Amino acid sequence: MHHGSRVLRRLLIFTSMISNRADDPGFSTPTPVPSRPAVVARTRPPVTTALVGINVAVFAAMVLTGVSAVAPTTQQLLKWGANWGPFSLGPQPWRMLTSNYVHGGIIHIALNMWCLWNLGYLAERIFDRWTYLFTYTACGLAGSLASLWLHPRVVGVGAREPSSVWQGHRSQPFTWGGFPSLNKPYGAL
Repeated sequence: MHHGSRVLRRLLIFTSMISNRADDPGFSTPTPVPSRPAVVARTRPPVTTALVGINVAVFAAMVLTGVSAVAPTTQQLLKWGANWGPFSLGPQPWRMLTSNYVHGGIIHIALNMWCLWNLGYLAERIFDRWTYLFTYTACGLAGSLASLWLHPRVVGVGAREPSSVWQGHRSQPFTWGGFPSLNKPYGAL
């Protein structure tokens, strides 16, 4: 209690000093500091939410139809649209796109979706939704083509291609000085 009364006494002395200075004609009142801009509430990024939802839905459908959640076989991955040279470069070129939404296990999808969520949140604040979606899809296709070119006999799955290629695209505004404001809500960029 003694310490509290000492703090109160000092506070009273300080406030009386301030009020005495305000009565002094040579004292100028400091200009108020402008308030900080309102912090934009973190909302769900719609495109990223949809991409994560599609990936999780495909993985859930795979597991519900009997595909192992830990270690799916090559045959199971191919059945769900994995990227593989003899199919993708032949009669089934759609695999270059679908392979980006097929994952090879729970750890694989968990890590990919964690990266997608964090990078996608940033991307949707920097780029408009359509640019982000187009870039993500184009990077997925480019990554699938690169994977086929380097390893045509290896089965490829997962969003590593769009994530890896897309990170380079995402970093361009930082290196070229064209970084837009991040204080704008979604869709206002």
